[in-house]
Amino acid sequence: MQMNVLRYLPSDENAVTTLLRALCALKPIREAVVRLFTQGNFGADDVEFEAISTQVGIGGAIPDMCFHTDTLRVAVEIKVFDWRGLTPNQPQSYLRWLMSQPADQKFFVFLVPPQYAHRQEYERRKAIFYAENPNHGIHFVEITWLDVCAVLGETGLSTISVYARDFKNLLEGWYVGTPISFTLDELREIYHV
Repeated sequence: MQMNVLRYLPSDENAVTTLLRALCALKPIREAVVRLFTQGNFGADDVEFEAISTQVGIGGAIPDMCFHTDTLRVAVEIKVFDWRGLTPNQPQSYLRWLMSQPADQKFFVFLVPPQYAHRQEYERRKAIFYAENPNHGIHFVEITWLDVCAVLGETGLSTISVYARDFKNLLEGWYVGTPISFTLDELREIYHV
């Protein structure tokens, strides 16, 4: 992992979520995150920094992050560890809350590591929700942290912002495997065995 200041800040999901929200104070990063989380339907002009919150109770549940505007509601469940499972109320309590909201556009974002071990359970719970609520009106956005890295790279943010670069490097250090290099002698030895 490349050295950067951000490496020493996040230690759990709440810390990573707080860091992601803090980065959204910078409008270009907020633009990229809002567009990613709303499938390109909204941007930073639609969601002010103050409309982004973390760890706020919504009727018996506490999503990791929410966007709250007059026309938009976004509930985000974040996982940073492959092994961290869903709590008994995830994502159903978030989805019920979104259904009850008066906003025209509603999104549920499931942001997880690329090799998330509990994806099958999430899919099972989502299917139950769909069956029980066929007219729910919620857009589901299921992405990984590598999608966040890709957006930071594709938009050029990681080349112009030290914060975006360090965050991208942090995520890549966590989720992108380091290639194993072999010398020619090592390759010849393997070949002759």
